[in-house]
Amino acid sequence: MSRTNIIWIIGICIVCAIGLLVTLPLRKSPPAQADTLNRAEWATKIASNGAGAYDEFKRLYADAPFASQHESAHILGALLYESQNIGGILICDESFAFGCYHGFFGRVIADKGTAIIPELAQTCRDRFGALSTGCEHGIGHGIMEYTGRAKLMEGLELCKDTKQVNELYGCTSGLFMEYNSAMKFRDGVAYTDERLLDMKNPLAPCDSVPTPYRTSCYFEIGLWWKGQLGTDYEKIGNLCTKAGTQPERDACYRGWGTVVAESVDHDSAEAKKVCGLIHASFGTDTCLLGVASRFFPAGYPQAGQEICTALSGSLARECLSLAPQNAAL
Repeated sequence: MSRTNIIWIIGICIVCAIGLLVTLPLRKSPPAQADTLNRAEWATKIASNGAGAYDEFKRLYADAPFASQHESAHILGALLYESQNIGGILICDESFAFGCYHGFFGRVIADKGTAIIPELAQTCRDRFGALSTGCEHGIGHGIMEYTGRAKLMEGLELCKDTKQVNELYGCTSGLFMEYNSAMKFRDGVAYTDERLLDMKNPLAPCDSVPTPYRTSCYFEIGLWWKGQLGTDYEKIGNLCTKAGTQPERDACYRGWGTVVAESVDHDSAEAKKVCGLIHASFGTDTCLLGVASRFFPAGYPQAGQEICTALSGSLARECLSLAPQNAAL
């Protein structure tokens, strides 16, 4: 398998793990959640044994709803930094869609400023090597939390300090995700602060950011559209046709496909139906490629193969290349 495909698989696996957020109710104000992690209790546990507390957290939340898992991991990441300083990065891992890193990096950058970004990115690479995009994705979340939506370009420029390899993944993907759907906390309770969709300009800001960032923006925008438009899958999928160039449309369709994969609970027949709502045939096929690229790393090889059989030519070959070599297809 080529390095490009490896990066594609890892990027999809990591970025689209976050795509599980499509199953969450998107809220404008903090809800009363009994299962949200208690900051004071866990701060005490972390002060006693940071690594042990994180292991305990993962065990206790293993079967919790993803909303609770990811949001609580945010809180735990922030607490790890407050207790362990920069060394806490060695405790966080990829669990719960890298939520620990998101919270950790947000606190680090808020505390130490943006000059710390290159060191954080190097730490990600030192720990994960070529598989560091998910860790770097968390840096993007932290940068956007630091700059705020009003300073999107400043945040994108700061992502350059991570030396991101692939324009779809890593820092910029996390930054655009945070830009669209910011995770906020009030009194220890997490909630989602969604930017509102203006149907007069549904592609914003992807149609106005500089070219190097547009594909990353379009790859992320489908998740936000779903948060705004719900289950109007035909409208969402066809919004991608409005993107200005073919690479931008392809990134949009692929990103939407990864959201579809989670929305249909890894059901290949349903995924085909949803992607089939796209009027442009190349859009349907690219959407299906995005679906398969999520199915395989998420542990659904048979469903992934069923998607690949619906494709032909180069797309079919690329689709099948995404399958783990040891998958029992």
